[in-house]
Amino acid sequence: MEAELGMNELEVWKRAEQLLSQRQIEAARLQYATLRDSAELAIAARMRLSLIAGAQGNFRGAVDEVVDAVARVGKPADPHALSMLFKRLMAVGEHELGLSLARNPALQQCDDIEPLAEVGKLLSDHGYSAEALDLLGRAQAMGLDSAPLHFLVGTCRMRLGQTDAAERDIERGIARDPGFSPNHWQLSKLRRQNAGSNHVDRLRQTLLRTTQPMDRALLGYALFKELDELGDYAGAWDAWATAAATMKAAVGYRPQRDFEVLKQLLIEDQESVAAPSRQPVDDGPTPVFIVGLPRSGTTLLERMLGQHSQLTVGGELGDLVMQLRYVANKPGLANIDPELAATLRNVDHQEWGRRYVEHVAWRSDGKAFLTDKLPTNFRLIGAIRRALPQARIIHMAREPVAACFSNLRECFFGGAYGYSNDCTDMADYYRAYVGMMSQWEQRYPGQVHRVRYEDLVAATRETLAGVLDHCGLPWEDACLDNQGAGDVVATASAAQVREPIHTRSVAHWRHYESQLSPLIDRLGDVLSAGA
Repeated sequence: MEAELGMNELEVWKRAEQLLSQRQIEAARLQYATLRDSAELAIAARMRLSLIAGAQGNFRGAVDEVVDAVARVGKPADPHALSMLFKRLMAVGEHELGLSLARNPALQQCDDIEPLAEVGKLLSDHGYSAEALDLLGRAQAMGLDSAPLHFLVGTCRMRLGQTDAAERDIERGIARDPGFSPNHWQLSKLRRQNAGSNHVDRLRQTLLRTTQPMDRALLGYALFKELDELGDYAGAWDAWATAAATMKAAVGYRPQRDFEVLKQLLIEDQESVAAPSRQPVDDGPTPVFIVGLPRSGTTLLERMLGQHSQLTVGGELGDLVMQLRYVANKPGLANIDPELAATLRNVDHQEWGRRYVEHVAWRSDGKAFLTDKLPTNFRLIGAIRRALPQARIIHMAREPVAACFSNLRECFFGGAYGYSNDCTDMADYYRAYVGMMSQWEQRYPGQVHRVRYEDLVAATRETLAGVLDHCGLPWEDACLDNQGAGDVVATASAAQVREPIHTRSVAHWRHYESQLSPLIDRLGDVLSAGA
């Protein structure tokens, strides 16, 4: 490498690396900046600059540097450089560019397991299951054999509706390492269990050998699901209570932080409500936001809407928050924290809306409407009205106890939705959510279309007709079929949502009515008011 580089550039790079190792960040940044246009070092230098910008609180700089680095990718490209860039692009919300790198022939055809596995895992983590399978399958064919790999491959196949193949992959993972708990958890979700086919004994035996809290939590949630489907409700509840308490302790959920964010968002919205109206973003698809709590029927509704000829399914997108971070110049993840919420009063909503549409347009396949069903976007309804006045907003509601129980029974892998691991936390969060939705309905009458899950499954045609009318879309009979819409389901409902529409889940919580009495008592008056 040294023979190919000008010695001045190489010396600058070494000096920058030395300064960075000494934590002289600003001095290192200035050195890297001189290499932005280097024929050999531009990509590496811009990657360093992106990371430094993020660490210094400059999110725009972090995004701009890595986006500019992509333009420096040569032909043929280095698979390791592609992997490095891909990881950074996904971290800052630049998914379209990231996917372009994942599809680069140099990566697709490389004979190095490491970049294949790294990019494949991140693709799976972000819900790009078909693309992930291509790379993970290639790594597998080259000899990679591990329980985590089989978990990723099986998960991708499950999301794609390939249930039998998913089961085979996950069982291979369990045979490879019986102690890798995610495989047991995912296997329990693939099918409804019955007396002649279940994994209860194996789950119990594995629990006896397992000591790590997160592993015990995953195994416990899997055991709950299987016992529940076998009708052993007392045993199922015992398994859930232990798993949920373990998960809560491992995650370290702080309820007050959630409540502070909800309160702050309402205050910031009230301060901004008199702001001048914005012009709709004319280019790109019209966003259709489906909001509510997780497990409230949002995936089912989205899949049915996805059968409409003028609408494309987007899934749970992080773009709304990531583009807010860019406009507000606040680094972080694709969720709202108090620091980001505080920027809403002064942020350029029009620029935010424009960047959002630009970043999701590629998903729409040229159709006029695109869904975004990230449930937590219910927090941002006021801001959506200003940033994207052309957007349609649908609130998916569900009977209070059923909604809470549906959240409680689901193990949100990675600790998301921390309130769902405790009956008291769940009831308190539900009350806050209902209060916030009531405020939005008062402030923006007629702009949020409310759909009850119970109506969607019991009076499907009439309910869907109302949704389509709210969106400005004509009726199409194809929307009555939920089983063929959208090839990929990357949510907790991946297996369940492919079943024919049924009312089985509407009152399933009544099997646990006595155990749920603390939650029911704490819900109090919202039981009569509903969601």
